[in-house]
Amino acid sequence: VNVHYRFTDAQGQAGDWAHAVLTQQSTESQSEQAAMYEQLLEVPASVTRSVNDTPGGEALLSYYFQAGDGQTLTSDIKLIARPAVVSVHADIQPPVYAVGLTAEQSVPMHEQGGQIASASALVGSRVSLRINWNKPIAVTQDDLPTVLPGLVEAVGIEGITLEETSASDPETHKDLLISFPLTESFSTTIDITDGHGLKNLSRRQYRIEAVEDRLPTAALTEPTADEAVLATAVVDLAATAQDDVGLERIALHGVIRKQPTGQAII
Repeated sequence: VNVHYRFTDAQGQAGDWAHAVLTQQSTESQSEQAAMYEQLLEVPASVTRSVNDTPGGEALLSYYFQAGDGQTLTSDIKLIARPAVVSVHADIQPPVYAVGLTAEQSVPMHEQGGQIASASALVGSRVSLRINWNKPIAVTQDDLPTVLPGLVEAVGIEGITLEETSASDPETHKDLLISFPLTESFSTTIDITDGHGLKNLSRRQYRIEAVEDRLPTAALTEPTADEAVLATAVVDLAATAQDDVGLERIALHGVIRKQPTGQAII
């Protein structure tokens, strides 16, 4: 049994017809069904690239079988790319109280190595997450618990805004743009399914750490220890202060302690 086949790439460029001999896997005596024949066909690299590089690209495998003086009609098999995440960008705006004190962030999370990509921001920050697929995939608000399970669990579906650019024409958009307030740390996978029922294989985690605004600290650095001086002495005072976000002002307050009643200075 021979198979005659050819590949047509995503741009419609058809290759030459080729043929291969199928290998018999079983005989009628070994099985109640008819004899089975198989052969592996390797997809040309140029066809694979055309599918991956073309939004919604589909290639074709055309084939027919021939045995003796008989042959089948020509059939086609669509070759499509499995859905995959191409890039994930997190744009982070600081909370109102930190505007002007903490810079906005733009984090290309997909460029990080390893199985966990991460970013961090102050609690109350506004996060815009843009996820780019390798093909157009329709995602609605109701799909978010499946697509971003960890995020929805932490923020809640009502706290996530699906931007209009993602929802206006889902059949032509290859990205998902959502925004939400950062109330707590979360980690999520990105799980997508295309119109053919194919799912992405990556189990990579995307984590955003919610950092609490810590209280400022202050310390007196000069003098370094208690001193006894004359009432007319001039004492140099110095202090340091720091905060994880920023300092609006630093003030040094002093109090003159009165001599306790009944005590005399000798």
